[in-house]
Amino acid sequence: MKQGDLEPGLVLDITGPGADLNDVVSWRVIGRLRGQSTLLFDDTSPDVEVDPTDETVAVITHTWVDGETDALGLLLIEVEAIWPGGRPQTFPTNGQTSIRITDDLDP
Repeated sequence: MKQGDLEPGLVLDITGPGADLNDVVSWRVIGRLRGQSTLLFDDTSPDVEVDPTDETVAVITHTWVDGETDALGLLLIEVEAIWPGGRPQTFPTNGQTSIRITDDLDP
């Protein structure tokens, strides 16, 4: 992804633990640059579409906003689902999704 780009949105495919993802109480998409401890973004209202033919599969879309893609480097991303009773689950279950932000020739 190029520095400062806001399109396309970040689209993440989620496959649940064999449970109906329609039961998830809330979703959150978070990201930070590798080597940093502060979150770059914390989206508590991403677009969520659960597959109507397989409720264990969902597509989560984060719409970029100004500033989220300004810093160069490796952006690490996770999705957090909160199940009934406040029980969290993080996707992917191992590691993080990553996007490299590279410099734009005309910043």
